[in-house]
Amino acid sequence: MNKILQVVFWIASLLLFTACGDDQVASEDEITPMNKVIIEIQMDNEMNVGQHNLKSQIYYEGKPLKETEQMMFEIWMADGEGDREVVKGEHQGEGIYTAGFHFDRDGLYYVQARVDAKDEHVQTKMKIDVGDTE
Repeated sequence: MNKILQVVFWIASLLLFTACGDDQVASEDEITPMNKVIIEIQMDNEMNVGQHNLKSQIYYEGKPLKETEQMMFEIWMADGEGDREVVKGEHQGEGIYTAGFHFDRDGLYYVQARVDAKDEHVQTKMKIDVGDTE
């Protein structure tokens, strides 16, 4: 009798949990990003030591964003050596922001673009190989 009650309990539990499951899966068309502000860093991921332009394109709801509260680039070496440097991005028009930066030695760097706009703070980063990284 005890064994029969255990089997009935497990079957009832199984039915309860499967009935409460959500079997709907959203298609890619139904998935929307949380942020309406999107940043694309538009730079080569390999470059030589020296002066370069940091560049990003900023979009709001899929269209170039013409105004931001603040746009910054933060640059640091991947190995953690040296200080992080922050430079202000200057608006060039059509949502494009640039800033000059001098990479002074070989190594793997991170460049992070950060923007405050439309009540959102958004950031993205990319790795850049500068000079001889082998």
